[in-house]
Amino acid sequence: MANKNIHGKKRKSAILLKSCFIFLLASILLLLQGCQNTQKHLFKDLTVEHIEKIKVSQMPPFIDPVEITDTGEIESIIQYMNSLHPGMRIFDNTRRGAAYYIEILYDDGATSNIYLIGNSSIRVDNNPEYSLPYDEASAFGTVIGNILINKYRAENVGTMIRGEVLSVSSEESGRNTACEVKTDDGTIVSVDLNTVKHIICITGAGWLILHVGDEVEIGLYDGFIADMVFITKSVMP
Repeated sequence: MANKNIHGKKRKSAILLKSCFIFLLASILLLLQGCQNTQKHLFKDLTVEHIEKIKVSQMPPFIDPVEITDTGEIESIIQYMNSLHPGMRIFDNTRRGAAYYIEILYDDGATSNIYLIGNSSIRVDNNPEYSLPYDEASAFGTVIGNILINKYRAENVGTMIRGEVLSVSSEESGRNTACEVKTDDGTIVSVDLNTVKHIICITGAGWLILHVGDEVEIGLYDGFIADMVFITKSVMP
């Protein structure tokens, strides 16, 4: 009789443990499903027809703030936003890193404030912050980079050169001071980087300093003094 009671208790414990495990697994699956569906609720319906303009800035300010009104450029940003797949909610937001601030202004006067943080997460308005896959988060560098280089080409009154970086001079801090570029026509040009406004990587790789082998497009003024440098192909992963 005692053995039967012992076996009965073991069976009940096993059943209870199994039930708890099933409940826990179901809860986890529901949580994951909820996280996967967050992207549907992050934004107001994003369509170009209802957007008046988009403002983009960055902290630290590696790029100057830019106001975007061109329909094609707005479309490229909206397509990017709609392609994102936010993951888990982030409760620890003490991490540091460069952040893009994207302000979308709608034709009805409403706004959406989007923060892409450290190539790792996204926050919309005052809502919770969610993780993003690195390749998705970093891809905005390419989107905004292409907009910036086209804008600079249209507005620049100096000389533009394109080519491959042959050598780089830098301070101990890592700041680039000069480089040599082999241009598309084979000419080797020494470029002064001491007063360059920004070095912008438009590849999405996120490197904001030059490396030998990078392909660049550089705006020059007053001889061979660089104004802006765009890394169009990076040797760094």
